[in-house]
Amino acid sequence: LGLAARFPLNDTLSVDARAEAGLHATGPGESFESLSTGVAWLPFENMRATLRYELRNMDGLGQTLAGGAVGKPSEDVTLLARVEASDASQHGQDTTLVDTLAAMAVRPLRHDGYGLLFSWRHRDQRQGGTAAGSRLRVLTDTLSCDSVFQLTDSVRLFAKGALTFSTDEPVGLPVVSSTTTLLQGRLEYR
Repeated sequence: LGLAARFPLNDTLSVDARAEAGLHATGPGESFESLSTGVAWLPFENMRATLRYELRNMDGLGQTLAGGAVGKPSEDVTLLARVEASDASQHGQDTTLVDTLAAMAVRPLRHDGYGLLFSWRHRDQRQGGTAAGSRLRVLTDTLSCDSVFQLTDSVRLFAKGALTFSTDEPVGLPVVSSTTTLLQGRLEYR
């Protein structure tokens, strides 16, 4: 069950509020309650920014603060940035997460010959209980590029490349780092 309302303050600024509750009936999972509020800002025709805060209860309190912006500096390019920080305690485990995303999309407005999406994502997650040796920090950075190219009128190529650097830092144990790569492609014939 939920209730939400949005209140425009002027032509470029609005606020909203939301309350939700879920009653768990059967199976895995639990009941929850959530309160959130946010601000949306549209300073220009080609830009939008938001800031949100959420407080939730599901076998422990958690909170999230998220902000983001998207804009079009030109008709063929879109830029996006988002930062989210959350803190939660559930089942005796504390978890904090800072998640950052930056992206740029290049897609010509006047034709569909190609499209590119470049993105970078950084995650810093800390979790664990109060016992010694149970705390863990995981740092992850992912660089990726998604693309589509119209080779002929009936053939398109889809391609993706990604590189992920990950470091696990358990307290009191050796640090483990890894690198993962992904390359994939697909031809589509219509």
